[in-house]
Formats: sequence, C-alpha cells, structure tokens
Amino acid sequence: MEMNPADIGGMIGVMMLLWAYFLLQSQQVKFDDYAFLGLNATGSCLIVISLLREFNISAFLIEVAWVAVSLYGIYRRWRRNEE
Repeated sequence: MEMNPADIGGMIGVMMLLWAYFLLQSQQVKFDDYAFLGLNATGSCLIVISLLREFNISAFLIEVAWVAVSLYGIYRRWRRNEE
C-alpha cells in the first residue's frame, strides 16, 4: 500500500485524536483544556482533509461534527477566560 500525503495527514490526525483521548483518560488533561480541544480539532481537520481524496460520507460527517464540537469547546473556554 502506497501512502500519499493525504493518507499520512489522516494517520497523523488519527494519532492526535487517540493521544488526546489517552491524555483525558489518564487525567493528564481535562475535557476543557486547550490541549485536549486543540488536539481534537486539529486531528479531525487532518482526517477531513484526507477524506477529500478518498471520500467517505459517514467518516466525513463524524469528523466535521468533531471539529465543530471542538471549536465550540475552545470558544466556550475562551469566553470563560474573558469574564
């Protein structure tokens, strides 16, 4: 199997999501830490980009939702810090 840049980006995205989940489960981060939210948003964006080459609607929709939820979490955290 030959890996192209989109595949490599998608694999990095998967590793980022798994790392974020591990950090959360091992209580090294909290669900609203910027590190957790940033890893989720960035990882999901990389997966979305990889899906543009080999499109899969169900994977695309879950990853777009994951990006949106992560960005919402970042926004809420930022707003809370502003107050």
